[in-house]
Amino acid sequence: MTTKRSSIKTVPDARRGRDLPGPRHSAAAPTALLRATAESANDLWRTHKEAKRKTPQMNRFDRTGHRWAVIMAGGHGDRLWPLSRAGTAKPLLPLWKGRTLLELTWERAARVAPSSHIVIVCGRQHAEAVQRLVPIAAHRLLAEPARRNTAACIGVASLYIQQHDPAAVCCVMPADHLIEEGNAFRRTIEQAFTEAEERDRLMLIGVQPSEPATGYGYIKIRGRGTRDEIFEVERFVEKPSVTQASRYTKNSMWLWNSGIFVWKAETILQRIRTHLPELGRGLQRLASLRGPAAWNGAFDQLYRRLPSVSIDTGVLQRERGLWVIKAPFDWRDVGTWLQLEQCHPADAVRNRTIGQHIGMHTRGSTIIGTDDRLIATLGVSDLLIVQTADATFICPKSRIDGLRSLVQRIAGHRRLRQYL
Repeated sequence: MTTKRSSIKTVPDARRGRDLPGPRHSAAAPTALLRATAESANDLWRTHKEAKRKTPQMNRFDRTGHRWAVIMAGGHGDRLWPLSRAGTAKPLLPLWKGRTLLELTWERAARVAPSSHIVIVCGRQHAEAVQRLVPIAAHRLLAEPARRNTAACIGVASLYIQQHDPAAVCCVMPADHLIEEGNAFRRTIEQAFTEAEERDRLMLIGVQPSEPATGYGYIKIRGRGTRDEIFEVERFVEKPSVTQASRYTKNSMWLWNSGIFVWKAETILQRIRTHLPELGRGLQRLASLRGPAAWNGAFDQLYRRLPSVSIDTGVLQRERGLWVIKAPFDWRDVGTWLQLEQCHPADAVRNRTIGQHIGMHTRGSTIIGTDDRLIATLGVSDLLIVQTADATFICPKSRIDGLRSLVQRIAGHRRLRQYL
């Protein structure tokens, strides 16, 4: 059987100038783009009085003008190697019908906030590719000099937004999700915005589990909830065992934690100061910078000192009075190869293919390549095969959990690090 499906195109690797699978770029980005963080931060040192002068006081008629979206587009995506590399992050890969996850996320964000109120946080090495893909202004592209996990990412974005709009309410969304398109997402986020605006709640978006996924976080809800499917959070469980996940899937009191949050910028900053005082002090030092010269000279040093901790473990799991909306839309976190394959249809013998493939007696396998290289298989089953211009990965699906360890082993060999 011969299969040819749209392949993953290539993009120049930001580090070495060679081609790797990645997004289709359009117009060239400004040469000054890699200074995006500095340009963004030049606005941070505006005084609170000046920000207030520019932002009208919120009332029930104009509160929607204070809605913002934060897209988290960082991370290397080790569990999608060899497609995702240091120079081509997971959100920048066209993994869904020739489009990147970042483009899809931008379109979702634009449904719930004005495009002028969308902020993207990404690694500095990815900033140029980000601006080629989506129409983000340089001053709203916050480029991290180092990976510091989601608490620092959300803290810096919230600090930036609050300086521009003290009454801001933010929807935080990762850029590596696939979500059913349509009005359900917009309606759910608007509902969360209203709860945050009127009751100052920290709102989470939960999804009813459809399978016992062990790679997701779970939320246990308390009580019957409201007519609008809003529930108080009882507790969290991160990446349960198969047995636990199977039990949660059969119980309507458990939801997947989608990693999408809605809250006031000031409220989440206060919670960070409470639960993560070291990070809170670091953010205060960033906020105290005055003028471009001070920012450009100090930002990298201060940011690299911020503690690396997730918003879930650092803040949410320590906080009481969290609320979650049970989302009515389909949702997938595209964090691993097995999660990604579930987003693509299988043929009659359960194979999923992208690129040029011919196989005999091949079943239950996922084969990902390009249009200019043929992958041929004979007598194999339940394999993952990923071929790029310079690396090939082959693994039984049952052993895919070891990919991160394999990537770490590659990193331990100096001559092989070029493939990461």
